[in-house]
Amino acid sequence: MTALSDIELEQADEPGKLYHLRYPFEDGSGYVVVATTRPETMLGDEAVAVHPDDPRYRHLVGTTITLPLRNKPIPVIADAAVDPKFGTGCVKVTPAHDVADYEMALRHHLPLTVVIAPDGTMTAAAGEDFAGLDRFECREAVVEAMQEAGLLVKVEDYEHNVGYSERTNVPIEPYLSEQWFLKYPQVARSTAAVETGEITFYPERWQKTYTHWMQNIRDWCISRQLWWGHRIPVWYRGDEIYCGVEPPAGDGWTQDPDVLDTWFSSWLWSFATMDEPTRKKFYPTTDLVTGPDIIFFWVARMIMAGYEFTGQKPFANVYFTGIIRDAQGRKMSKSLGNSPDPLDLIAKYGADGLRFGLMLIAPQGQDILFDEKRCEIGRNFMNKLWNAARFIQMQRPGRTDLNNHDRRILCEMNDAITAVSAALDAYRFNEAAKELYDFVWGDFCDWYIEASKISPNLTVLRDVFTVILRLLHPFAPFITEELWHSLTGGETIQFAPWPVAQPADTSIVAPTNALYAVVTAGRQLRNDHGLDPKKKARFVIAPSAFADFFCAEIPFLTGILNAEAVTIDPAYTPTGLTPSLVTPSATVFLVGAVDPVAEKAKLTKQLAALDAQMAGVEAKLANENFLAKAAPVAVQRERDKLAALRDQRAKVEALLVKLV
Repeated sequence: MTALSDIELEQADEPGKLYHLRYPFEDGSGYVVVATTRPETMLGDEAVAVHPDDPRYRHLVGTTITLPLRNKPIPVIADAAVDPKFGTGCVKVTPAHDVADYEMALRHHLPLTVVIAPDGTMTAAAGEDFAGLDRFECREAVVEAMQEAGLLVKVEDYEHNVGYSERTNVPIEPYLSEQWFLKYPQVARSTAAVETGEITFYPERWQKTYTHWMQNIRDWCISRQLWWGHRIPVWYRGDEIYCGVEPPAGDGWTQDPDVLDTWFSSWLWSFATMDEPTRKKFYPTTDLVTGPDIIFFWVARMIMAGYEFTGQKPFANVYFTGIIRDAQGRKMSKSLGNSPDPLDLIAKYGADGLRFGLMLIAPQGQDILFDEKRCEIGRNFMNKLWNAARFIQMQRPGRTDLNNHDRRILCEMNDAITAVSAALDAYRFNEAAKELYDFVWGDFCDWYIEASKISPNLTVLRDVFTVILRLLHPFAPFITEELWHSLTGGETIQFAPWPVAQPADTSIVAPTNALYAVVTAGRQLRNDHGLDPKKKARFVIAPSAFADFFCAEIPFLTGILNAEAVTIDPAYTPTGLTPSLVTPSATVFLVGAVDPVAEKAKLTKQLAALDAQMAGVEAKLANENFLAKAAPVAVQRERDKLAALRDQRAKVEALLVKLV
């Protein structure tokens, strides 16, 4: 029972019915057939319209038809707005209950008859047989009456677009009423601002949507018949009408009972929330972050209001977020019950963990399929960060010279600063988050902290970590603020300068990366052959490059591989059973750790166990009953399991071949 803007509707394609109805000529010479999805509105018809160039009906223009059930004469008119391909090419014109029909009525000076009341019941103008009926009850009654009169030709299934109220989830009725409208200001300037890049959209594709709306803009219906909101600033006294910020002077004035559209207040938000000194400092602002579903509700209107009332744009950039959807791609809503409570997620994963986890999977402007595992990734990352801080706090001043690992992390830090800064400048927030995740978890924690356990440089540790905190602060403001205070003892991290890349020795990166590849291979050899993590092992490394570098890093290799000894020998030739792995710069050998007899027995037993598991899965997949009744995801799970078992068996078999 209130006016709504067209853009407050949720459009839905849904199955309906198309009713073909006979409208007889007044002189009894025949009839025309019109098609409609809303037969109840025919009670308010004021004409039948055809396209002026339609040869089927051109000769009928100017004749008179008797409106069925109302026994009212109405004319046949010609109007270019008629689609000759819709229905029969003849359309009923109901000016009070269809926007296009209303505009047609203005062009042809037709009467305006309201037959549906604000509460959805039929008015007295609909006729005594239908007055008081609900609109959908009336639809059935009209169809039944037309059928009894022999005027119902046919009813066919029809897919059409229906506008639903986002508040009540019922079909909205176009309805002729008296409302207050506002002619939008600064339309041309606001359109050009986005087209020329004065205001930049991220992603850029939303610019086309914005331009389309602005080029097809209509006056804004700003009045609503609601009991809350700002009252329309209009007063009446007899035939006098007064509009102003303050009430008019004198007695006898009555204020309009309507209230302003909620968005009417919102379009002033960017400047009306600040006093003049604050506006001088913060207006126009830099960025607006919002959803694409309110580009016109809010973004376009703020731009127009900004130019109209301040002479300036309200912001320089607009970033449109994606929509978080459930795993099935549905928009989250209370009615579907598919929306987790953010407070529950925060309690479980932390505010920073939730934010960072979602940011990792949020490409610029694209919708997100929510998966709680992403929150786990965010929480685990925050735990990793916290533990890294604890490690640094436990260290004491020691070595001050820069070793290879120090120089390498400084290079990687520079790359991270450059990559994160570039991604943020381009509003690619997920790329910035991914860069930070890889740098912090991989380069800093997995490699540099591990190297620091052997020989720490506290200055470099602290310097790199404070850079990490500053880079991460926009994504995880709470944990970074806490750790910043505990590590620096200074004021808030919000006042800390953004990191800037510094000159660094990049020549160290390639040999250090080769060294880390050797460590990875050595760890894999230990794991593949079931060595107890506490047991010492012997390694021989046969480098094809960086031999001197590897020699200088023997203490590091010995410690990080828990090795009894590490030998660098480019000419090494193994004897007997010596497991090995090849990296781009070296071959890594695990020496003297494998008893051939025991290893063969262990691998043979493992092979038999794998064969038994594979046989069970193969039998299950060969069972027609299982394939017919099981869910597709269950069948695929078994197929994936079989593939993994086959892959594992091939690896074990390859190890057995080496023992022969």
